[in-house]
Amino acid sequence: MRRLGYISDQENQGLMTALGFEPIVIDRSMDFNRVLKRAIADGFAIVAVSDGLYLKHRIIIDRYNDTLDLTIIVLSALIAEPSVKAERLEKMAEEIIGRNRRRTG
Repeated sequence: MRRLGYISDQENQGLMTALGFEPIVIDRSMDFNRVLKRAIADGFAIVAVSDGLYLKHRIIIDRYNDTLDLTIIVLSALIAEPSVKAERLEKMAEEIIGRNRRRTG
């Protein structure tokens, strides 16, 4: 069975653990790309990240989300920046519209 994880730079993740996510604790000096590769090797299918990690590593996260190797989600309740929410919604809408065009076109 594939695993669910939550990448965080904080040790205490009681709520996420209660929701079934396994904590993947990192420190700020770690190479985020290596963390994601390790998550794949360890059998994680979906990992959630905080808004801070998303803002810091958005290019890497978006690149992984374009593949089928790993799905990285940002829990919307954690996104404090309205422009980030709008940008992510716009990107998802573009992906959906693009996929529908390919199917019907």
